[in-house]
Amino acid sequence: MIKENLNQEEILEKEEFNEDVEDNLDYESENKPKNKKFKNKVILIELIIIIILGGLVYWQFSSFSDKREEVRNSYDSLNKLELELKSCRELINQDQGEFDRYDYCRQLLNKFVD
Repeated sequence: MIKENLNQEEILEKEEFNEDVEDNLDYESENKPKNKKFKNKVILIELIIIIILGGLVYWQFSSFSDKREEVRNSYDSLNKLELELKSCRELINQDQGEFDRYDYCRQLLNKFVD
């Protein structure tokens, strides 16, 4: 009789354990889709952030390229002006040339040298 009670208790314990395991498996299977949905949302948010950052980097780079082009054009204009000033200094030092050119150079030198 004691053996039977022990066997029955063991059987009951095994059944309870099996029920607990099944309940746990049911609980996990019910929560899996939620975790999957959450992971999908996180991945989607990460992709959106990456796309936004890529757009910002591209915008900054194109803006920088435009500024670099402006600086290059200004530098070229400055070089042309320096050459013009140099030729005007030479013309004034020679005291030769046309009056219009001399007057232009005198005004140019007064404007940028003073």
